[in-house]
Amino acid sequence: MLGEICRQFRIANHIKLREIEGNPNIKTLSGFEMGVNLSSKHFVKYLRYALEHNLLNDLNTRIAEGLINGEDK
Repeated sequence: MLGEICRQFRIANHIKLREIEGNPNIKTLSGFEMGVNLSSKHFVKYLRYALEHNLLNDLNTRIAEGLINGEDK
């Protein structure tokens, strides 16, 4: 669920995977978005990016809505 929310956040804000990852190796980050890789270190990358780009409220809202709606993806 969290990976899907992060993916929706990234797409809605027109952010490329490489911008979140910071290097060309985006496979594990993509896996996180697809629910294959559940490592919390990837979630921290989204938090850091959101904080640095003044998007933290948007990410927090998406997470809260996902929890309230009970999305299980």
